[in-house]
Amino acid sequence: MEVKQLTDFSQLKRIYHSRMKKDFALNELRPLPLLAYVWKRGELDGYGLYEGNDLLAYALFARMAAGDQYDYLFDYYAISENRRGEGLGSFFLKELRKSIKNARYIIGEVEDPDYAKGEEDRLLRQRRLEFYKRNGFYETDIISRVFGVHYRLIGIPTESTINWDEYREVYRKIYRKLLPFGFHRFFFHIDN
Repeated sequence: MEVKQLTDFSQLKRIYHSRMKKDFALNELRPLPLLAYVWKRGELDGYGLYEGNDLLAYALFARMAAGDQYDYLFDYYAISENRRGEGLGSFFLKELRKSIKNARYIIGEVEDPDYAKGEEDRLLRQRRLEFYKRNGFYETDIISRVFGVHYRLIGIPTESTINWDEYREVYRKIYRKLLPFGFHRFFFHIDN
């Protein structure tokens, strides 16, 4: 198995149509033109975990310059449905951390279990949150709403000292870049 960085938007486009539309709910998946908008500006990094030519997992990070460092939003992450439960998720996260260089903040989002639609959904969201915590992420008390979905913010420890007010502001700035034409005013909120 090997981690490869996506180098061409056509790779991301294939993943979007073949995998992302199945792996994410419609309200969690930004339209492809919005992803293309960020990609063309050089502010979106994509990675795949491959076994030969088979894509086992993928991850997308929005990236924003922060002086001589970068702030990242861990945007999309999925393991092939038929390969879940084999430890690939933990392995891929470990390898991704090696690939991300010069990070000031690495911010992630996990659907908030407190806003689940039923017990089964709550348990699934809680398992996702626990998965990230087992793999070295820290949980914050920050809750956001993006396109109506409530998220708890998580993060990957970096060498930077965390300033929580700055963390929130970095998160806001990243979404201002991800959602062009002022969309962030209508579709992005930090609840606390």
